Amino acid sequence: MPRYSLARLRCTARIGLCLLSLQSISLMVRAFSHINLLACYAILSCLMLSGCWQVQSLKGKLYQVDPSDKNTSPLITPLYSQWHYESLDRCSVSEDALLAFDIPDKVDLWDRIRDGFQLPDDANNRIQQELAWLNRHPTYMPRVSQRSEPFLYFIVDELDRRNMPLEFALLPIVESAYDPFAYSHGRAAGMWQIIPSTGKYLGLKQNWWYDGRRDVAAATHAALDYLEKLHKRYDDWILALAAYNSGTGNVNKAIRYNKKKGRPLHYWALNLPKETEAYVPRLLALKELVLRPDIYKANIVSVTNEPYFRAVDTGSQI
Repeated sequence: MPRYSLARLRCTARIGLCLLSLQSISLMVRAFSHINLLACYAILSCLMLSGCWQVQSLKGKLYQVDPSDKNTSPLITPLYSQWHYESLDRCSVSEDALLAFDIPDKVDLWDRIRDGFQLPDDANNRIQQELAWLNRHPTYMPRVSQRSEPFLYFIVDELDRRNMPLEFALLPIVESAYDPFAYSHGRAAGMWQIIPSTGKYLGLKQNWWYDGRRDVAAATHAALDYLEKLHKRYDDWILALAAYNSGTGNVNKAIRYNKKKGRPLHYWALNLPKETEAYVPRLLALKELVLRPDIYKANIVSVTNEPYFRAVDTGSQI
């Protein structure tokens, strides 16, 4: 478990500023006599010590630590009682007493995903319908979140590296329920449900021995490459998702039709295949569920934010 120590506190301002601050606080406290004066001075001292001050009180005199001189010498003997200095001493921290604290190394990967959400928030009827389906099937999210465990970190890390929306870590739920061996009636295969022609276009090998669409690492790289290309074409992640599902031909045709009719050109206004019209709302409904699991009483299986697998060269066909 990593350990971290607080750096040594060093003085960077003159002691007169400290005394001026004490005088200002003293005036404030006189105006509000119900405040405990000792507590006020102690709090001020702690705040200064936690920032850039290191104060020593010796024999009733206040000294400033000069970093360039190891032999500390008195700079000023202010007209304050010993009581003032004792209040500072109570908050003084010796170098030996500096605390070491632990950073937890078991972070839930779902928290990291939530922090990386980038897609716009929507709450239209199509999204609400998908949320209603998820609420009617409470065992679905526990099942797919548990199934995602071996692959989720790899996908999130790759999305982070590309600065892509982390909502796309939920896309394999929509595509295949995180099943790397899924195969559809349309011949789409793998966790990202890539059809043969798209796989060939993306450079995925497909032969009798090997299908790159079912290779988690290769298919993930290919799918994210494709999404980036689509985003570059449409300058819109939502339209890129629609094109990923139905193809650029259908999206371009719908955009041309709306442009001709003077209608809006965003995803929600386009006339797209029925499956595509449900595709984006399903992903955004999953985002809403992951973002607010307590509200929807969703049971999402925790996944540790650490690699689950690593690639090795076997040297030959297995």
